[in-house]
Amino acid sequence: MVKEAVVTDVALSIFLVLSGVTVVEGGRECQNNQSLMGEYISHTNLIELCQSNAARAGHDLQHVLRHEMVHAVQENLNLTRAAIPEPLLTWLVRGYLTDSEVMTVLAMYDEKDIDQEFEARLLALLPNWLIGSLLWTSEQHQRFVSGQRMLPAPWEILPVQAIAWDYPY
Repeated sequence: MVKEAVVTDVALSIFLVLSGVTVVEGGRECQNNQSLMGEYISHTNLIELCQSNAARAGHDLQHVLRHEMVHAVQENLNLTRAAIPEPLLTWLVRGYLTDSEVMTVLAMYDEKDIDQEFEARLLALLPNWLIGSLLWTSEQHQRFVSGQRMLPAPWEILPVQAIAWDYPY
């Protein structure tokens, strides 16, 4: 049985809720594939986190979540290749990813998916609010293009006064 995962970062939780994305704790896929840390399940608005696999491998679960959020953005925008152009993508990969991470991607992913995987790993390094904003914006775009009901604006759900509340407590 798959259960809803606990997301401890408030900013990520807010953006996930605003974007209509559900995060669940891993199920059968995580048990069958010990190297799987998480996955965005296409066309479902569902991110599955493999908490026990991530803990065993020493991976930060919030980083895995941000990574999967980037994959959701890529799908919402119907990207079939990386949005970061070459040679910038290669330069960023060399500067920000470890050699072992690069080798893992090259060994584990199909050639046509490698650049998007590198891009997801790079963009997962961005701040939570930026990844969350990208997710919400991409979800709005996807809904607009497909004629679906639009999401409410963040300020309609969470008033700006709540964010900028200056009452000292």
